[in-house]
Amino acid sequence: MKFRNERERRLVLGGGVIAAILLYFGLLIFPVLDAIEADKRALASRQKNLQEARHLAGELIALRAQPTAPTMGTPVQTLDRTLTQLGLQSHVATRRNIGSDNRGFEVRLDDLDGGSLIRLLYTLDQAGIRPSSFELNDFKQQGLWGVTLTVLGPSQ
Repeated sequence: MKFRNERERRLVLGGGVIAAILLYFGLLIFPVLDAIEADKRALASRQKNLQEARHLAGELIALRAQPTAPTMGTPVQTLDRTLTQLGLQSHVATRRNIGSDNRGFEVRLDDLDGGSLIRLLYTLDQAGIRPSSFELNDFKQQGLWGVTLTVLGPSQ
């Protein structure tokens, strides 16, 4: 390439240096900085999840220390009693009895926090009620879940 004078040569060289610097930042530095920020956000989220899991573990340990009451009545009656004891009646979205003798049930609970969900499942387990199906539904708000439990009555 022929340049007319020294000034043109310096201008083209300066433009090339600036383009090289922009490429360096655009292709190397900015993606690395974005990845670091994404890692920081993921770490914060994982730390929050770990903190909640530790809290739930503490609640489960406290529940295990409590004496269990003997089961009386049908699974439906036990469910009603459990929901009332735990203050979860307001979370019941739908409920239907299953079976010709209505000894089983399907219940959907909305907007349960993790601690309430653990307490419910633990209390039902202690009463000898094991869900035949369990479905975690999408939660509308961070930390709140929808749950559908199906429990079949004892076989005769």
